[in-house]
Amino acid sequence: MWDPAVDDPWEPGAAVPLSKRALEELRHRVAAVAAVPLRDRTLLATGDRNGVVMLWDPATGAPVGDGLPPDGPGSSLTAMAVTTLPGRGTVLLTGSKQGRSLRVWEPETGTVQHIDLDVAVTCLAAAGSEVIVGHDCGVFGLSLTM
Repeated sequence: MWDPAVDDPWEPGAAVPLSKRALEELRHRVAAVAAVPLRDRTLLATGDRNGVVMLWDPATGAPVGDGLPPDGPGSSLTAMAVTTLPGRGTVLLTGSKQGRSLRVWEPETGTVQHIDLDVAVTCLAAAGSEVIVGHDCGVFGLSLTM
């Protein structure tokens, strides 16, 4: 992970070493990254091809919490977005091609909601409660009114 205060990534000290746990989990091959602004700090989220989502403290490089396990067997994560829902706070959205679903995870509470889709998700974008889902046949929008 890089220290955002350092302009030159080759400068000594620019990289924050990952924790021993992170280094041991080399199977977490990142497919998507997002900044997750919370009330007291901003974390980084990484999603991998196995569908696992991890939160990281960018100041220390250490994982935060246990993360979000895969949605099911073969549910490779292909897209991730972050938004703030009115009255609920920050949510992390993940999509997959094989799982054909959208997961809505509230990192501060651990709550996960699943939205079944009939398409393979290829990309996501969100603003407030509005979500744009790119998929194998086009694009559509939905509103997160939970």
